[in-house]
Amino acid sequence: MNIEHQADEISCYNAFSRLDMRVQVTIPGSVESYCIDERGDKRVASEELWLETYLCSVLRAYSYADDGSGNTIKRIIGVRRFNPITSTEAEHKFLDAAERLFFNGWQLGSDPEIQVPNLVSNHLTTGLLDYITTTGRYASGINLFEKLRTRDPEISSLLARVYISADEEVKAVDLLHEAIQELPMDYSLLDCQAAFCNQKGRSDLALEIAKRSVVAAPSEFGTWARLAEVYISLEQWDLALLTLNSCPMFTYQDKDAPRMPEPLRISLPVLPETMCDEIDDSQAMGDAELVHPTLRKLHAASFKGTFLKAYILLTQITKRIGWDQLLRIRSQVFVMEEEYRHEKQAVPPTSHERNASTTALRGTPSPHPNGHGEVEERNDPQELSANGEAPANAMEAGSSVSKPPHTVATEAVHAGSDAVSLPSSPPPPFSSPPPSTANHTHPSP
Repeated sequence: MNIEHQADEISCYNAFSRLDMRVQVTIPGSVESYCIDERGDKRVASEELWLETYLCSVLRAYSYADDGSGNTIKRIIGVRRFNPITSTEAEHKFLDAAERLFFNGWQLGSDPEIQVPNLVSNHLTTGLLDYITTTGRYASGINLFEKLRTRDPEISSLLARVYISADEEVKAVDLLHEAIQELPMDYSLLDCQAAFCNQKGRSDLALEIAKRSVVAAPSEFGTWARLAEVYISLEQWDLALLTLNSCPMFTYQDKDAPRMPEPLRISLPVLPETMCDEIDDSQAMGDAELVHPTLRKLHAASFKGTFLKAYILLTQITKRIGWDQLLRIRSQVFVMEEEYRHEKQAVPPTSHERNASTTALRGTPSPHPNGHGEVEERNDPQELSANGEAPANAMEAGSSVSKPPHTVATEAVHAGSDAVSLPSSPPPPFSSPPPSTANHTHPSP
């Protein structure tokens, strides 16, 4: 009697240790479990490695879960999704594994909007928050983060987010107050507090908190985006644009979902009794044919990561004030590239040029139009002194001030002569161009 040998292999990637965990079944024969490292060498699979693999599999299942937008389904075709947690015992196993490996979560990486993964911003914390808010198991999440908070107070920001989602806002406010007293420059706590105040309609309170969060983490996109949201709520459109222009933009990296070409035809093994002509759109007209040709050239559909978030904020401003008003404010706040090149060639650079990032952070308003399309000049002694010109009290003290090249004699003015003519020198097109605005890339709707 001849028995044909068959071997089946199942693999799952361990993102903690960067190993490919494999189980090979030989019929007839035995079952062998092992792992392959990045160099292709075979290693022994330990219990700790299997625990990491289990947690990665659950987090991956929730990461690729459908959120209703349709983007996930379009990205992965022909995949059957299973709920990895269907009972209380499975939930306890998942949360226990998350508690044991929580402080190694930064090894998993983070969302593309986060520059550097840390203890509270990584794929593990994102998966935990998604599970808690999706299933409504707030008591389990609060219990988990309460135990972890005793080991590191920085986890208070995660606990506060769960409190807010569970409609326990009083506990969340008390927790944030207590935690910020201990960690006054923790940007996760400050961002959570600013988001809560802005959501409650107290943008005036959220403004200073958001500014402090930017100071605590100036290289993170989320802190600048939160400050822009607060400026939008306060209807300070010029500072909102400056803040958006100052946001650090990151290249979108998504290794788990590479860009694949669109297939010409998709054939899936679907049972005939499950097919329904009313919902079968395989023969329907493609979405590209329903879009106007001029709208297909827009790049908004391809934006990902920080560029998508910045574009959403920019569209919020456009929706509130309109396209024409947005262009008018942009021309007052920013210096366009061609204008900057012209001014750079005409006027030598000065040392008192303002930076767009510091202007947005300090909240200094941009020049306001005086109703005639011109910019009003303010004669503030301190401001003139900061710009390199001597104030009035300094001239009275006898300090040496160089005489400007074109002046009118005092005697001619007192004589009332009509022949006095002021020098005709064309004014510069603008004053104090911020060089950073010419180098930054701001999204255009």
